[in-house]
Amino acid sequence: MHDSTVWQAREINPAKRYLLEYRTLIKRRDALLDELDRLQDANHRATSRLTAVRLGGTGGHASFADGAIRVVDAKTSVRVVIDRIDACLEDRLAAIEQLTDERQKLVLTYRYINGWDWSHICQEMNYEKRRVLDYHGYALSEIRKSLH
Repeated sequence: MHDSTVWQAREINPAKRYLLEYRTLIKRRDALLDELDRLQDANHRATSRLTAVRLGGTGGHASFADGAIRVVDAKTSVRVVIDRIDACLEDRLAAIEQLTDERQKLVLTYRYINGWDWSHICQEMNYEKRRVLDYHGYALSEIRKSLH
């Protein structure tokens, strides 16, 4: 028995699935950036308290220092994930950019980067839907080849 990796029509095209992840990655990155802002605020509050405690000489500032360190560690971890997501976004943009036909690039950009529906794409490009879908299909075929 051999491993069959033939794409079936009932499955989502791997290139399409790859490009569809772009909008999800953007949303995830934005959520993490919001978390980074929240952690930045928390770090600011913690270090402000730490400074006030040290200046007052009341001692017992270890819990504030520990909290500040945990916030900095969390910020670092979130930043690492954001950087990985940014790299994934760049990969998807590069996949579109490697196409030679500008109309194909435009269709994929409108569809997967901007998240537009087909009617909006057809109107913007001033093409019939069949023509737009042809450009889309050819472009996905080229990207699918480059994914292997």
